[in-house]
Amino acid sequence: KKASCVLLTAYPQRMTKRRLEAEVSEKELSDIAQACQPFIVEPAGYVVAWSGVLTLRFAGFPPALVCLKATLEESFRGLPSENPGSRWPKSTLAALRDGQRLDPSQLGTLTSLCAEACARLQKQALQLHVNHLSAVLYECRSLERRLLTARLALQESARDESPPAPEQVECSKKVEKETLEEGYWLQASRDGNRETHYRCCANGSTLVWDFGREQSKQCQILA
Repeated sequence: KKASCVLLTAYPQRMTKRRLEAEVSEKELSDIAQACQPFIVEPAGYVVAWSGVLTLRFAGFPPALVCLKATLEESFRGLPSENPGSRWPKSTLAALRDGQRLDPSQLGTLTSLCAEACARLQKQALQLHVNHLSAVLYECRSLERRLLTARLALQESARDESPPAPEQVECSKKVEKETLEEGYWLQASRDGNRETHYRCCANGSTLVWDFGREQSKQCQILA
């Protein structure tokens, strides 16, 4: 089963040595997903993150997703610690080309555009329904090149429409607040995370919601 390598290792050439373990892990991950209720995520706005990366920010991890993340950490103890950038829900939209750096004026322009787009987005009050996730074995961090995408259905039950807990909402808002602080240009102009970082060869695996591939009208608005 090709899907097995998604859950065990980023390098398919190693899969044959650990096929049995991989098949067990595949079932474990599928079981974890099916134990999670479908849920709702709410797009909250756009920000210029560190290194000038344009990002779609969501309102916060809903309770069902917080529980899923905790279960994954408990079930797969070998996972690396989360980076700060994955502790708030987001989708990376664009990065600077190699050798480029935002100057203060450019950052101001982008921040203003983000504010305008955020106002339009909030008027739409989108609530996106998540019924499945995707385990992805990728060849680059942007996920534009993939070795495998395995769709994992969530629980066949009523959707959990609970909003994110206050601390989750605050975690997401804190990111936006930082981008509006005086002197944030120092973070927005940092080295790293340019185009090559996302598009160069870098094998790995991740669990995502592929909203850009969804056919619903609401998802297409964002995609």
